[in-house]
Amino acid sequence: FALRYPMAVEWEVIIRNDTRWYLHLPSDRLQPIHPMIRKFRELLDDCKSNEFLWDFRGFVKMKCSECGLPDSVIWCHQCTDYFCAPCYLHCHKTKRGKKHWCMPIPGSRYLTASEASRLQEFLPLLNVGFSNRRRFLARDNQSDKNGSRNGDTWLYFHADTFHAALRQSPEKHWYLKRLKPPRLAPGVDGYYYNFATDVIADDASLILTKAQEQQALSVLQRNMRGALTRRAIQRQTEAAIVIQKTKMMWDVLKVHGNHGKNANILKSWYRKHKARADKEALELRLAKIQALWRGYLTRKEFKKTWKGISKIQAVWRGVRDRRRL
Repeated sequence: FALRYPMAVEWEVIIRNDTRWYLHLPSDRLQPIHPMIRKFRELLDDCKSNEFLWDFRGFVKMKCSECGLPDSVIWCHQCTDYFCAPCYLHCHKTKRGKKHWCMPIPGSRYLTASEASRLQEFLPLLNVGFSNRRRFLARDNQSDKNGSRNGDTWLYFHADTFHAALRQSPEKHWYLKRLKPPRLAPGVDGYYYNFATDVIADDASLILTKAQEQQALSVLQRNMRGALTRRAIQRQTEAAIVIQKTKMMWDVLKVHGNHGKNANILKSWYRKHKARADKEALELRLAKIQALWRGYLTRKEFKKTWKGISKIQAVWRGVRDRRRL
């Protein structure tokens, strides 16, 4: 707020009895209320709107000044135009274009992986703000509001704040060379404090040791989670097999009945069907055999008749030829 709305030169701040007063120099008038309270309310409304737009991304559609598609994600200070990611990268790939300052549009869509990696260098931390930059480059509804949990959690503080840090941290988290009483070594300018675990250390080598311990714990936790997951999957598989066997048994009982009553009925029906089918097959085979035998007898009789007729014809021809001679 102080950078966006600086206080006018005719106002001055005075502190009396732990109370902040604002002095109007031309009229020599004191007031406890900030003279820029209206501007502060305007800034607060802008912050609320901005937070709302960052929380619900994807519904702000601004037309790109280059391609005309409603897919703008960046506003350029120097160009004073809205750009989508491909058009901005195409128009600002020169050395002059890389010097332009761009601002992310609150409420714009999430970027793809390639767009986020390529636009990262165009968004400096200075003119955008780390929070908006991180939330703009986040993808697929990541937890970008509270920021990333990665990075170094150790901070270095001056020795003057050592006693306040001792009151903040529990006694079992004091990793100091001198513990009775807890104190720093002579000539030491400061100490290390970890806000994530409230640990105090006076030696930098302990930080590396703790990092290795944390890495080892992470490996153990990962292996333990894998073992527990595999055991849970095995138990679920065994339970699924038991359920399948029970279902199959239930289906069999449903078909055959509890005491085989349905099975007897089905067997009698099947015997009737099988006997009928066997009878039809037997009649068909017998009919084929009978047809073959009748054909054989008919051919034999026909051959015998044809042979007698041939003998009669031969005798007749012989008699006729002898008469002619």
